[in-house]
Amino acid sequence: MTVEDVYRSENILVKKIGAFSKDNLVISFDSYTDRPHLDRPGFGEHFFQKNSIDCIHVLSRTNTWYQYPEMGNVIDEIRKISQNYDRIFTYGASMGGYAAIRFGGKLDATAIAIAPQYSVDPKIMPEERRWLETVNLTYSQERRRPIEPLKCTIIFYDPFDALDRRHVKRISQDTSVTEAAIPYAGHMAGVYLAEVGMLGKGILEIINGNFDALSFSHHARKRRRESAKYYEVLSALARCRHPEWALSLARKAAEICPSDAGPAHNLAQYHKERSEYAEAEFWEQKATELDPSNLLYQKCLAIILLEKKETIKCRTILENLMQTVPEEADYFHLMALSFRAEGRLSEALPLEEEAVARNPTRSLYQKDLASLRKELNNKIKNHRDGSEFIKKSSKPENNNFKHANFFIKILMNTFNKT
Repeated sequence: MTVEDVYRSENILVKKIGAFSKDNLVISFDSYTDRPHLDRPGFGEHFFQKNSIDCIHVLSRTNTWYQYPEMGNVIDEIRKISQNYDRIFTYGASMGGYAAIRFGGKLDATAIAIAPQYSVDPKIMPEERRWLETVNLTYSQERRRPIEPLKCTIIFYDPFDALDRRHVKRISQDTSVTEAAIPYAGHMAGVYLAEVGMLGKGILEIINGNFDALSFSHHARKRRRESAKYYEVLSALARCRHPEWALSLARKAAEICPSDAGPAHNLAQYHKERSEYAEAEFWEQKATELDPSNLLYQKCLAIILLEKKETIKCRTILENLMQTVPEEADYFHLMALSFRAEGRLSEALPLEEEAVARNPTRSLYQKDLASLRKELNNKIKNHRDGSEFIKKSSKPENNNFKHANFFIKILMNTFNKT
């Protein structure tokens, strides 16, 4: 087995793992990530190694749907390698599925996509609002063109997920699609298939040329009660009209996969929605312990602690997150909220300003910054003597203001070195 970097830029890493055979080449595109760096495993990397299938893994630093100017060069480099193989497949889920389909035609490939998007351009799919990162994209890799025809496009998705169904419908207008319907799998259809032991089976059947979508969907459906994701999706559907049943379904999901962080996280969020913060903290803490590398679970735990007014514990988690990913604006925003909850406005202010500086397009940060400034000004004006107010607040707050600025400088130095 050989491992080599085919292409590397600030935004994209392309690495090839293989030398097993010239029969098949899989080109995988990574999906959404909360770690903005390139030194991580590719999508399906361990699976393809285990099955001795040559694979090229494409990883992006940010969640911007591969809208980078260098993608033309990336595809050219991949094409030079793919020409040496008999059969070529592109593969990905969600954002990775979008890329597998969008770039698959350029590579003369069969696309294997799990819950892909046709586009996240609001001018094309205005109902798609699940990802904030798409607001300022230029969509240079689309330019509002149809998908280039592929040899074949096989899509695993939940037909009862309204948004995913719309994306598949639009994709099928541009290129021929074989649908493998996985009812009540939600957007994470790949997780459902992995839980019932059918994801790898389906991928290998496609590569080996003996995949039957109808039979596959039937068998996946029969095994639905083995999937925690199935119960999670049913729980989400029942939340409004049948909240107690929904809670029971969420608990069932956690029981089925006690070692999986996903159901624990889902159950925590359910309790949070019901303002049951002690239960929410318990389950979110469990999720972070089961999957300590997942920053989303840590962030959600910090939010729960903030709701519980446990601001010190909340800040401990946020400090770690800010040091891990110093460019993430939301961590600064949440840190500002934690100080604001204690009335420590002068400490919250520079943190909210940093959140705006990192993501000036997020209206929530702009709104909270304006509100914070107004509240701070009103607090000063309500004192008969402004200087007297400064004296009273200088010991606890002004010193802390310096500490906040010092903390930000440390983070900025960390960010500049990365």
